[in-house]
Amino acid sequence: LLLLTLLLLSLPSLLYSCLAIYPSGARHCVMDLGGVAAWVGMPVERQQTTTSLYYLVYQPILSYFLSFCLLTAPLVKIGRLVNTTVDDQFNITLTITLTISYGVFHLPQAIIMFVRHFLSIFSPSLSYPDRWLLDVFHSFFLLLSFFSHLFLPLACMVMETE
Repeated sequence: LLLLTLLLLSLPSLLYSCLAIYPSGARHCVMDLGGVAAWVGMPVERQQTTTSLYYLVYQPILSYFLSFCLLTAPLVKIGRLVNTTVDDQFNITLTITLTISYGVFHLPQAIIMFVRHFLSIFSPSLSYPDRWLLDVFHSFFLLLSFFSHLFLPLACMVMETE
């Protein structure tokens, strides 16, 4: 079941990705779902919408929002065990801290990715300052998400009970 789900999620990437060669000679792997939009009958000026919609679902929703939503049910369940005898045995406070830190460090990046793809769907021509601002925020939030790699070991060392 997991293998089938992964295959279905990666199938559009496998079918519609290609190598684009720019005039400068640079080569980039790009994803273009314009053929699907043409097949559906969308006008030529709106064919980029399908690619933006795919990126909207694939990057922020599946990567961040879905995983964080799946973590909330176990988080609420083990949240009831804080400050009990079970907490002393299994470090439940540490588990909750690490789980919430995932959301704290990755939520801004997921939101800016969602906004970027949402704007590219409904406003295909963003001005240069708007694109620059989105790029700066995306880089900043990506840098912020990398701090989770420092926070997790530090939280484990600080909250470790012996």
